[in-house]
Amino acid sequence: MVEGNLEKIRGFSDFDEAASYILQILSKQAGMNSFYIAKQENGAQKIVKVHNTKHHLIEEGEAAPLPCMLSALSIEHGAQALIIERIGEHELTRSLGVTDGFETGCFIGVPIFYEDGSSYGTVCGLDDGPCELPADLPFIFETLATLLTYVLELERAYGEIESLAAPMVPIVGRVAILPIIGEVKALRAQAIIDHAMPCTVVQKKASKCW
Repeated sequence: MVEGNLEKIRGFSDFDEAASYILQILSKQAGMNSFYIAKQENGAQKIVKVHNTKHHLIEEGEAAPLPCMLSALSIEHGAQALIIERIGEHELTRSLGVTDGFETGCFIGVPIFYEDGSSYGTVCGLDDGPCELPADLPFIFETLATLLTYVLELERAYGEIESLAAPMVPIVGRVAILPIIGEVKALRAQAIIDHAMPCTVVQKKASKCW
């Protein structure tokens, strides 16, 4: 099912839209109540996107202690999925002091990284009761986290294009220059091509771009 949705996810240029869709996919793959994305800001975690199924364990925009601590643990754990089948008994969580009501609950989380290796945050699943997690769930989480990285980089590339200090500058006839500032990676190069090509179709249309 996940493979059938990859192309659709790659078509998203907006992280918020892609994140909502990915959480919906996860809700159909795992029998957990809540799926969320937490963003790391100044060393703290903030929940930016949530998909609850049965009841609202988590709300968008909050910094709930347990989900945010679990997100931080997932980042510290590394690139592979962190799976906690019983929050009240696991060595990483039993002494947190904020697990009331989640003792028999379960958690899975995977970090979301930028291409330069820095952390955006995590994509996570959480339930306040026991769960039977599919054997391939870690792979699904890791794959979707990688796709979110792709969308983040694409969004960043378009942001850099839009923030160029100067527009396309006509020189003579159909010749123009496009000032480019900063490092050009594959995604940004494609964004530059997508931005410039419509201006070269015909001279009449090009004049509008300039």
